[in-house]
Amino acid sequence: MGLIFAALAALMLLVAPRGVSAAIHAGTEADPCEPTSGSGTTADPYIFNASVDFFVSSTGYYAFDDCTAERPVLKMEAGKVYDFLQTDATNWLHPMGFAYYVDGAHANKDELEPGVTPPGSSSTCAASDACQSPMYYGGKTGSVFLGGPSSTPTFLSTASDPYAGVSDGGFGLDVYEPQFKDWSKAAWSENKYKVRLSVTDAATAELFYFCHLHAHMSGRILVFDGGVRRTNNGAGNVAADLPNQTVRNEEDVVCGFTPAENHDDTLGPSAFGLGTGMCVERHLCGSEDDQFLRCMEAIDCQMEHTMRVRHSDDPVVTFMRQMIPHHQNAVNMAKILLRQGAAAVASADAALGEDAFIGQMLVDIINGQNLQIHDMHGYLAGLSSGDPVEVQDADCAADLKHEAGLAKGIWILIGLLIGLVVLAAVMFGAWIWHRRVIGQYKSLDAGAFAGVATTAKV
Repeated sequence: MGLIFAALAALMLLVAPRGVSAAIHAGTEADPCEPTSGSGTTADPYIFNASVDFFVSSTGYYAFDDCTAERPVLKMEAGKVYDFLQTDATNWLHPMGFAYYVDGAHANKDELEPGVTPPGSSSTCAASDACQSPMYYGGKTGSVFLGGPSSTPTFLSTASDPYAGVSDGGFGLDVYEPQFKDWSKAAWSENKYKVRLSVTDAATAELFYFCHLHAHMSGRILVFDGGVRRTNNGAGNVAADLPNQTVRNEEDVVCGFTPAENHDDTLGPSAFGLGTGMCVERHLCGSEDDQFLRCMEAIDCQMEHTMRVRHSDDPVVTFMRQMIPHHQNAVNMAKILLRQGAAAVASADAALGEDAFIGQMLVDIINGQNLQIHDMHGYLAGLSSGDPVEVQDADCAADLKHEAGLAKGIWILIGLLIGLVVLAAVMFGAWIWHRRVIGQYKSLDAGAFAGVATTAKV
């Protein structure tokens, strides 16, 4: 029963407004978000409570309690201890990391690790694996450090805490990330997860939080000294611009879907909705006034277009170029149901009782298929020594649409010709029938006239 309530709670978190405290921040550089509790010590660390908002980008962005921005800027005081909690169910498949540049390892950039000297720093910390780095925790209460003092792994699980796992002999990432990626949601939910971080190097003026599995989820962290923001002054990591944030229109907000610029989808489903003329045929029967139907029509029309690609000599490439938009359709379907049908999902799961699965299935689709999209897109991007292989093929889509239009036009013409032939045949038949009837009448008239003439002679 605990898993059922956890799944329902996760579903409600996705669609319900968050609780707020007295300290609400905009999440901008002018008003960065701050911890919700704590005093910044090891015994009482500052707390950032993390979750993932699926509706604000194709993969979603991290969100934090008491912070209104969709991709929030955070504030950290140097020398203080911070815990980033990842206990919210939406964090599954989104292990948080920290880097000196946007997207960290996804962009082949340095992350905060014991053996990585911070940019601009004169420290020799890398020689002894003592550089500033996060510490990853798990276990039943979230208090089990998943790393260790040596390179020898240590068995962490106990009879009372069976899902803690085995330490990695480092700072815990090599245990933390696989538990997010490889463990089932049920097993993952047995643990509570958090990442502990303290900025200790004087050269560090800003950081980026990011997801170790999904690219394009980075957000900025500004470092302060006693309430005064640090500046690089030519040292430290160079200030990096984040990718443009996903811009949503009214239909995106209502339906819960977004464009996926990071995977070549710049138009988004709303460009394919009813009334856009992008699809001649409907995909669902029913009233166009139904909002759920309108949202679904948009993503189905989009998939009809974006799966049209030119077949290459490599079947793997063709497969991926079609599967990415196919997966995007599934992700968007799940988002639409969570956005437009949250009450129906909760009701259905409640009726299923211990067999409830729908809410969790939708989260699985969003996180799991987005991860597969990320992997496939990365594969395609790494194939060519020149221009990367594009997922969408506008030329092919236009050609096939033109061919379909021509084919439809030809069939219409054939239909018209058949109709004309049938009409001509009917008219000819009517003419023949008419000729015969007139002929019969003339014969009758001639006979009658002959009879009259004979009688007159007599």
